[in-house]
Amino acid sequence: MKRLLGTIIIVFYAIGAYCVDISIDRISYSLDTTSKTAAVVSCSKSVSGAINIPNTIEYNSAKYTVTNIGNYAFYYCTGLISITILNSVTSIGERAFSGCSSLTSIDIPNSVTSIGVSAFSGCSSLTSVTISNSVTIIEDYTFNGCTGLMSIEIPNSVTNIGDWAFYGCSSLTSINIPNSVTSIGDSAFSYCSSLTSINIPNSVTSIGSYAFYDCKRLNFVVVDWDSPLSISSNVFSGITLTKRTLTVPHGTKSLYSSAIGWKEFEAIIEKDAPILATSISLNKTSSELFIGDSMTLIASISPDNATNKNIEWSSSDNSVVSVSNGFVSALSSGTCIVTAKTTDGSNKTATCNVTVKKHPQTIDWNQDLSSIMSGGELVELLATSSSGLPIVFSSSDENVACIFDMGNAVYLNPVNSGMAKITATQAGDNYYEATSVAKDVNVIDPSGVESIMVDNSKYVIHTISGICIGVFSKEEYNSFIKNKLTKGIYIVNGKKYRK
Repeated sequence: MKRLLGTIIIVFYAIGAYCVDISIDRISYSLDTTSKTAAVVSCSKSVSGAINIPNTIEYNSAKYTVTNIGNYAFYYCTGLISITILNSVTSIGERAFSGCSSLTSIDIPNSVTSIGVSAFSGCSSLTSVTISNSVTIIEDYTFNGCTGLMSIEIPNSVTNIGDWAFYGCSSLTSINIPNSVTSIGDSAFSYCSSLTSINIPNSVTSIGSYAFYDCKRLNFVVVDWDSPLSISSNVFSGITLTKRTLTVPHGTKSLYSSAIGWKEFEAIIEKDAPILATSISLNKTSSELFIGDSMTLIASISPDNATNKNIEWSSSDNSVVSVSNGFVSALSSGTCIVTAKTTDGSNKTATCNVTVKKHPQTIDWNQDLSSIMSGGELVELLATSSSGLPIVFSSSDENVACIFDMGNAVYLNPVNSGMAKITATQAGDNYYEATSVAKDVNVIDPSGVESIMVDNSKYVIHTISGICIGVFSKEEYNSFIKNKLTKGIYIVNGKKYRK
């Protein structure tokens, strides 16, 4: 374990848990001794160069998982150049790296789900950022004043870009706003003076005041709303819009030419008319699956040059089959229809009928019940299912042969002479289908074979059904019944014999 530096402070809580503050390599951590987690809370202002935030740290022989970079943790650590954050960290607090003017790049791992307000504000040397695809909100002022930031990848998990989020990012030349974003805050991109183009998806439902204020090099704006989004006239303030180009969906130029905030663009041009799909087909029109199986459906859209080839997938019964991007998973037995539908407004569909079956199972039952003597010993019924599920036995005539279930074993009782059918059944479950196997049992009255004529000078052994097993001398007979004859009821010299 690394040598601990600094004073250890222990704070007790009423519930019995306590935290310990420790310092390792000029970085201070707060340890929660109950959850065994740690948070980075501060660093020495003398920290410089590259820093690695470990997954775990050790204190008093216990390991603590680093899950949080706290508020102001590296605030104005001006010597910090780069930092590696491992995937144990789930949150970055407010102003955590604010004022780190020498920080050049940072990768935010996918474990991070939240980034606090102003987390990287004033990081003037920061040139690129990769944001976790678990983050849903870029908070207010997050990258405010990052004058060196040239590129940033906003993941399609983000739904909101906060107020002043990229304010003053004067080196940012382009930015891709994914179609997951629904709102762009006030002054979000104000003073991004190198921004030359931006594409705003139709998922955006609100754009705040002065969102693109004084973006003097913003020459091209592309939008996808069929009806102009209502915005304030100041969204593009500080830009001479008479020299800028607004590209709008086909057939909507007249709408934008009269809409506040959009009509000021001198050049409003329409995108080319979309080429609509004329048909869609699937590589399968029907399929049979067993529960737990999966398959991939491939959709083909005609013509090949259709503008929009996005497909909407659906299942008529999500409890039987689920589908995502053509990947079909069989969940339970039944039938359903998987549908692929075009999303370009042509409303073309293709379907696949899917039948999901339970898995088959077998019963292993090798007993011979063809001849049993009435009034004889109980016969244990020995059968197993391939699924391992329990088996139930039944008799077609309990006056001939009845079933005794003793809990740990099941027996057949040969009551009276006659024929009966014994059935072993496994009823199945949500995964396995039901199955059964039947055997005929012949219960014989032993009085019918005691009249077998024998040579009394020899020992003659018959089965209860009258089949001769052998003829033996006395010595041979004694050895045979002792060593070879299995337990059961036999006829020896015309008389019933039980071994």
